[in-house]
Amino acid sequence: MPTPRKYKSGAERQVAYRLRCKEREATLSYPLPLTPGRKRWRATLGRTLHLIEQAHEEMQDYYDGKSETWQDSERGEAFAETMEAVADIASQIEDIPTL
Repeated sequence: MPTPRKYKSGAERQVAYRLRCKEREATLSYPLPLTPGRKRWRATLGRTLHLIEQAHEEMQDYYDGKSETWQDSERGEAFAETMEAVADIASQIEDIPTL
C-alpha cells in the first residue's frame, strides 16, 4: 500500500519545508559553518540577535508582571534602564551591514 500524501500539492509541500527551515533557525539547532567567512559570521550574528531579542522579550514580560510600585522604585527604574540597554544592543546588531 502506498504512503498516503501528506500535502495536496508541491506548493503546499514547499511552504511546509520553508516553515520548518524558519523554525529550525529560530531554535538555533543547526550547526554553524566551520570555516571563517561570511556565512559563519552572518549565522553567528543572527543567533546573537535572536538570543538578545529573546532576552529582551523575557525582561519585558517580567517588568510588565511587576506592580506599578516596583516599577517606580529604584530597582524597577534600574531594571528598565538595563532592559533599554539590551534593546539598544539588538538595534545596533540589526544595523550591522550585511556581509
